[in-house]
Amino acid sequence: MTLASKVDYSKPLPLVFSNKVRVLPERFLGRKSSPPPPPKSSFLIHFSPPPPRPPPPAPLPSS
Repeated sequence: MTLASKVDYSKPLPLVFSNKVRVLPERFLGRKSSPPPPPKSSFLIHFSPPPPRPPPPAPLPSS
């Protein structure tokens, strides 16, 4: 996290600020129904366009 890396740990953090830093990632992950980001190998597969699906079955002619 870039925000946490900029924090000066030599000074005591306010409880509210430290709690926000801890809770925000949990809220962000909790809001998503998807699992955590996959490893790099499957990352490209996950975001690549899906393979072409077979066309849906043609509806039966009404006549």
